[in-house]
Amino acid sequence: GPLLKTFQDSAGPVGLLTAAYEQRLAAGGFIAEVTSLPEGETRAMDLLNREFQRLAATAPTDDEFEYARNSTIGQYAITLQSPRERILEYARALFFGRQPADVERQAESVVAIRKSDLQRVAEAIFRTNLSGRGILRGANSPPGDPSQP
Repeated sequence: GPLLKTFQDSAGPVGLLTAAYEQRLAAGGFIAEVTSLPEGETRAMDLLNREFQRLAATAPTDDEFEYARNSTIGQYAITLQSPRERILEYARALFFGRQPADVERQAESVVAIRKSDLQRVAEAIFRTNLSGRGILRGANSPPGDPSQP
């Protein structure tokens, strides 16, 4: 979408830009992932951090919010087309104490999300300072790259 275009214009080729929430037993994890060429890595990370700071400070525009909402609903519907993924979603619902029917009502749940909910989550990420950062590089990194262990 528009954010991916911004990344590509500012940080060079970006192949993937995703964000997801993963439910866990004690809490959950919000994961944002961006892939770029090594020379665009710093710029891509800066853009991602700025986007979260922007979301923490102000709600997304109506267009951004609708695009994200519709994309989320569509991606989940596509995911559920796989019998394996559908079964896993039912298992997750049971494991985390939800009703299996919640799997089929996911679109209704997403529609119930408000802009203020997104802003509250972004604020919590920055307020608690519990965010972490990981960098994964391929085996073909330039020799002598000081960022490689």
